[in-house]
Amino acid sequence: CGFLAEETSEILKSITIEQEIDGYFDTIIFAMNAIEDAGYNLDIVMDEGFKEIESRDGAIVNGKFEKFKDAESMSKWYRADYTKARRM
Repeated sequence: CGFLAEETSEILKSITIEQEIDGYFDTIIFAMNAIEDAGYNLDIVMDEGFKEIESRDGAIVNGKFEKFKDAESMSKWYRADYTKARRM
């Protein structure tokens, strides 16, 4: 996790938006490699994660997505099954 902290600190220390974007990009590449190195198929991991996100109902509150947590909304939530992404 040390490398992730290093990439995150790059974002926090950025002066220009381009430096910030570079830090985000480096973090994304680090995460993608970590997923693959852990023995998971990145495409399937992403598909599962997006299915989970897309199953949520909510609203933007102060610029942030807030999930509706009523029983009906929560009953529709999909839980990502990352076991589907394990490489054999």
